Amino acid sequence: MSMSNLSNIDHVLKQAVLQQVLNNTLDFLKLDPILSHALVSRQVAITTELRKKAKILVKDSAVLMGVVDEDGILGEDEVFVQLKRDNFRMESDNKKPTLLKLIEKVDSLPEVIESEVYVTRNPCTHPGDIRRLKCVYKPELSHLYNVIVFSSKGARPQQDMMSGGDLDGDEFFVTWDKGLLSHEVIL
Repeated sequence: MSMSNLSNIDHVLKQAVLQQVLNNTLDFLKLDPILSHALVSRQVAITTELRKKAKILVKDSAVLMGVVDEDGILGEDEVFVQLKRDNFRMESDNKKPTLLKLIEKVDSLPEVIESEVYVTRNPCTHPGDIRRLKCVYKPELSHLYNVIVFSSKGARPQQDMMSGGDLDGDEFFVTWDKGLLSHEVIL
């Protein structure tokens, strides 16, 4: 018998033993409801903890509070976003809680976003809550910054299509990252 045949037989035997162990474990879990319930509870706890702690940083994005365009300046699928970078940053020390510290006093010019954007209510709970909207610049809204301004036009407000969001303090995740926008969202 050649060496390759022996290694194939060894691999097949290992798979068979592993399959038998898995089948016996699943049968045991079916017979022991307490252990089964404990494992399911632990899985739910770990998943919940991951959802709370996992944060994926996206380069060209922001989490902003939503407001309505009261004057009807924006079109139906348009939003307005203007960002003014803060002069503060978060710093944490193992001995002290997280603090806001002044970096330097700089009057930064606002950054106006003019492109297609993905917008979703934060946190996003369903893929259907992601909306692709057009971010436009309107000089009449230039006094607003660090918020996302939604249009008041249309049969149904865009923010309502995101898990029934409204503008009573809801936060929205906005990204204009070219890498994300170049892919089609499949709902």
